[in-house]
Amino acid sequence: MYVNNKEKKGGMTFDKKPCELVAPAGSFTTAIIALENGADAVYAGLESFSARKYAKNLSLHELRRVIRFAHDHDKKVFIALNTIIKENEIREIISLLYDLSALGVDGIILQDLGLLDIIRTHFPGLRIHASTQLCVYNKEGVAVLKELGVKRVVLARELTMNEIREIRDAHPDMELEVFIHGALCYSYSGLCLASGMLLNRSGNRGECAQICRTWFEKGPDKGYYFSCNDLMFRENVSKLLDMGIDAFKIEGRMKSPSYVSHLCRYYKSLLTKQKQSADQELTSSTLIFSRNPTNGFFSSPKPGDIINTTYPSHMGIKLGEVEKVSKEGFSLLLNRDIELHDGLLFFSGSSINDHVLFGIQKMIKNGKSVYSAKKGEYVLICHHILPETGSAIFQVSSKKTQQPELPEGEIPLYRIPCRITLFLYDHKVDVTISINNAHLFEVTLPFHVERADKEFPAFEKIAGEFNRPGESLFWVEQLTITNKTAYPDTRLFIPPSLIKKTRREVLEIIGKNYAETKEAFCHRISLWIDTLLSQLSGPPEPDLRVPRRALIKGSTTIVPFINESDEIDISDFYHYEGTWFGALAPVIMKNENLCEKLLKFFSLYRENRFVLGLNNISHLALLSSLEHLPNLFFFTDFFLYCGNRVSLAFLLRSHVLLRNSFQNSRKILFSYFWIEGDNEAYKAVSGLPGISDSILKRTGPGFNPPLFVSRICFMKHACSAEFSKEFSLECPDCPGYFEDVLRQGNTRFKVIVRNCLTYVFAEKESLKQTGIS
Repeated sequence: MYVNNKEKKGGMTFDKKPCELVAPAGSFTTAIIALENGADAVYAGLESFSARKYAKNLSLHELRRVIRFAHDHDKKVFIALNTIIKENEIREIISLLYDLSALGVDGIILQDLGLLDIIRTHFPGLRIHASTQLCVYNKEGVAVLKELGVKRVVLARELTMNEIREIRDAHPDMELEVFIHGALCYSYSGLCLASGMLLNRSGNRGECAQICRTWFEKGPDKGYYFSCNDLMFRENVSKLLDMGIDAFKIEGRMKSPSYVSHLCRYYKSLLTKQKQSADQELTSSTLIFSRNPTNGFFSSPKPGDIINTTYPSHMGIKLGEVEKVSKEGFSLLLNRDIELHDGLLFFSGSSINDHVLFGIQKMIKNGKSVYSAKKGEYVLICHHILPETGSAIFQVSSKKTQQPELPEGEIPLYRIPCRITLFLYDHKVDVTISINNAHLFEVTLPFHVERADKEFPAFEKIAGEFNRPGESLFWVEQLTITNKTAYPDTRLFIPPSLIKKTRREVLEIIGKNYAETKEAFCHRISLWIDTLLSQLSGPPEPDLRVPRRALIKGSTTIVPFINESDEIDISDFYHYEGTWFGALAPVIMKNENLCEKLLKFFSLYRENRFVLGLNNISHLALLSSLEHLPNLFFFTDFFLYCGNRVSLAFLLRSHVLLRNSFQNSRKILFSYFWIEGDNEAYKAVSGLPGISDSILKRTGPGFNPPLFVSRICFMKHACSAEFSKEFSLECPDCPGYFEDVLRQGNTRFKVIVRNCLTYVFAEKESLKQTGIS
């Protein structure tokens, strides 16, 4: 851990506290290696409910070993359950939460608001971390989550240094975590629907197909217009440290153990001011996997280096430039040491797909075949596809960086601590058991002791057997033995087989009791869930007819939202059978600015009834500022994902949970169901008692949602060179609105840049999900 030097935050003085380096753990080996190489905490997914479904992830057995290792070294383990939860998964995830609570994990990273409600209500010992999938980008969003019991917020990756500082100053008592390294998404995390709507593989379910990494056609040109470079904060971490940020996060649960270990050592070296060591580690990690580096939006809301339209994958390290080409291969002067079977990359033509990736099978130095060559040496690399003279050659892999898998059995298991008291009688033993210093119960087992002819260490034999490590989920943290027999302590004889049998029976009883207690606990939560919708306060607004979602949009474009930069006009709302409907954009950086505009607008139309859609967790704070207006009601729109009845109940009563003064009014009238969810997922919720079309709706036919909502300006990064020259980095002459068209195969996409946000839409015929049909 690293002590930050920021003692004053938001006008308040705090003791200096350590800052955590949080590393990805996509596998058991990666988790252990990250903790061994400088990480203060790791975050891992399990075999279900992970936003990185295609990582190896951890089994509960592996998790027990990682927790044991971490806690033995005073480090932490966070579990990522950051996906949308389906209705038929609720019972499973409650059972999982019970186990995670018993195992003592240090935090749950989540996206689903129903899961948040379950944890805060029934698992107070589990610390809640708001995932970046919740798209938290302003102080209002943090305020809402703090009110709901969240202990740490992983901020959106699209924030500038000043925006992060503003949130830090506004919430000095909230733990903030910031991504400092790794892959960037084109869309705001949590606002990307591309994979789910086009391929039925939702990024909100950990199944992202990375459509942003594929090529698109723009007129006669072809490019990777949505492929971001990789985030690399480097020395900027010191600015975050001075700011008082609580945790620095490395992205990469799909990356190798070697990649993660080098990055942990790199940032550890930076934070401890060991620059030479840091440079070496960065070089090693770059060789394992790297795209072009960028510090994202940290220095500017309009970065110039965030997109690489020509190549979307691993670039490695430049090995040199081709000086000569022959029939055998190509020659170059080496910038780095290489060996046979190292991987190389070069680009062979003008097309974006003309890249050549291969392993070195033969190389020649001074006329002789060699196994290896050193930096500064001139070598001929033999290959049947030849680059042009002057081409750059990149090294993209090395055998030296490969990390073997760790044998799982080398790390002991974490076991749940129990305290056991044995009362020994001549023909029985009474056993009192407490689990995790809380749950207490008693059992009696048959037991038979005899008088020993000579001194016999019965207590030592019992203690040795009960403290023996094993595969059980439980271990005896404290064992107390009380002799109630007719014989003195030193004359008790107990057969070793009886001691072993008693231990086995006690552990089996503890396991059975744990399972029964868990089952009863989960059943109580299920009963609580059944009552949630009955807790909705006040009747809904009578006679409300809701138009198709396709009709609720701004007045000037196909973008279906009211933007914070707009001057609010009645034409931004859709009039339908006596009510005006509109929806807020999912990204509104300054809530207070929009709130003032809305208050002014609604005061001009006091006689009209409005229903306003909410699309981000921060909008719940905006609701609190507006709901006193008698003519204004709300709905939760499709970006506040509602995939189960717990999240539905949470959203409909969220203004009550946030303790405002209008608890007896029903201001949130209905919610849209999770837009990527299919008919089966929808029917699993809509068919439940108490849930009707009046409170749970589908977006309906004809609706075309944005696939990407991005802070990256498409106009700046993907337009022709002549057009881009008209705009400087700060874009002073930007018209504020721009449209373009892309194609990919038979699919046509429309790109709209409006008020510094990029929206990407697909033609409706290409959308696979039934949520909009």
